[in-house]
Amino acid sequence: MGMTPEGFLRRLRAGKAVNCPYRRGEMIGMISAWPHGGQFLLSWEECRESDQNDWEAYTRDELHEFETPEEVLAFVEQNSYPASAFSP
Repeated sequence: MGMTPEGFLRRLRAGKAVNCPYRRGEMIGMISAWPHGGQFLLSWEECRESDQNDWEAYTRDELHEFETPEEVLAFVEQNSYPASAFSP
């Protein structure tokens, strides 16, 4: 079982990361968020499992910056990844 929205926010506020590894068909990915320098960063990487060691083959390689943990949660939820998909 994953996190609750409250647990997701509490963990980020406490200076800890949250992670969401996932698989969609042939694609695997990782969404990670963590506090850094007064902001909250989120990275999102995705590729075919066979291309995991080839950075140029990644279909998604994003880094986002947010002011609050609530903005991070809203972003992942808007992209169909609820807090329950995340773990420490």
